[in-house]
Amino acid sequence: MDENIFVSDFLRATREGQTDPQGVVADWIDELESVLENEELTSDEAFTLLATREKLRRVKPEFINDENGWQVLKAAEQRIAAGPHSLLESALALVNPQAWLEDLRRLHASFEDEDEIDPYEQSIFAAQLIDDLDDAQLLLVAAQRFGIQDNQLEEQLDLCESDLVAHADLFYEATIHVQSIGLTLRTDLDETDYNLAATTLKFIDLLEAAEVVEAENNFDHITPLDPDLARALYHALREEAGYTQPRRTFLKLMNKYRRAFELLPVAAATPHGPTEPPQRFVWRSPDGSAFARMILPGTPTSTDEEIRIGFFKASDQTPFTALAGKRIRVGDAEATVRPEGWSAFSLKDLVSSKEPWKLMVESDETEWQLELPDPEHDR
Repeated sequence: MDENIFVSDFLRATREGQTDPQGVVADWIDELESVLENEELTSDEAFTLLATREKLRRVKPEFINDENGWQVLKAAEQRIAAGPHSLLESALALVNPQAWLEDLRRLHASFEDEDEIDPYEQSIFAAQLIDDLDDAQLLLVAAQRFGIQDNQLEEQLDLCESDLVAHADLFYEATIHVQSIGLTLRTDLDETDYNLAATTLKFIDLLEAAEVVEAENNFDHITPLDPDLARALYHALREEAGYTQPRRTFLKLMNKYRRAFELLPVAAATPHGPTEPPQRFVWRSPDGSAFARMILPGTPTSTDEEIRIGFFKASDQTPFTALAGKRIRVGDAEATVRPEGWSAFSLKDLVSSKEPWKLMVESDETEWQLELPDPEHDR
């Protein structure tokens, strides 16, 4: 992946070199080293150990640039391996999504306070909110790495992330912190570790929102838009561009399948529980005349399960057969469109694919746009 999606050259903090990614990573390593000095860990220290180790898995290796850093990481791995489940039990008890949402409301209220707002205090509070959510998501990744799946907590943290994205402009004062973290992130995570990749997507949203806020501030001599209207336009543009939300949803589902594949032998030997409903995804053709629909199982039963992608006319939803005989790619998985207007892949090929949310028609290398399906439109 050539483009670094975690870096915005449009932001003043990036252009003027106000960021300090090396310092951010050094602080994480110091924090980890401090925890490792303790023989018995408190719940807070267990939380820090597990979340920070996952956080450093996302970091480009060049930022861990001395022998001590690698030794600290090795010591952290050994400490976790000696008793992961007790550490996780202690740390997970601290995660409080409801308290995080209340803090987000406090941040929002601070912008409506008639008293003068201290930008420094606001930036510290905003950065802490980002870090708190990030650490909770990373702790969940650590739990999944050791076979612990807490669906309820995952749903609650997804709700927190959705609220963060919906109010991403409130975090502008923390832009230097966000961009400093963005500069540390590996760009190949969606190829190597889907779980970690999913934790990084919120930084793209935050950087995009910061660009919008900064662009508006640069025209402060012009009467500004009403804040509610500006936010509505911002989200309308992002929806039109089909930005990160469909990709995030798709990526989380691929994570779920990967974990399910690991448990298939166990699941086959145990009584079947309730299955989850299937999920649908839709891609639109560049000219809007057609759409493709893929239905993915809520609970996979086999890695070889056949997944069909059908092509339909946007006008009347009848089969779109103009692509018959042409090769398409969904991520890296390839297939030929059949005369009836559909193609098939194995679920395994889709899950192991790089960027599986991309649908390409190879004849002219056009990319169709992934979006979240409209249940009233695509039946």
